[in-house]
Amino acid sequence: MHKTTPYDEDSWQRLITGSPRSALEKLQEMLRVTGANYLLCIFSFGSLAPQAALRSLDLFSKEVQPKLRAQSTDRGFS
Repeated sequence: MHKTTPYDEDSWQRLITGSPRSALEKLQEMLRVTGANYLLCIFSFGSLAPQAALRSLDLFSKEVQPKLRAQSTDRGFS
């Protein structure tokens, strides 16, 4: 049986939201616990306005992704 409650720690469809800093912290912990080697990020869902989705994508690409990439390079991943 799969647990699908989006914010539960043991959900197989974990939903990570928040500021760039809190999203980075949650992603780092999720990657540490799971050992995942890739992420599938969805920035547009439900009735979210396109402008809000684009802002989230922009914040992720400028503030979160570079830090995740640097950490993966430090661990020998590219």
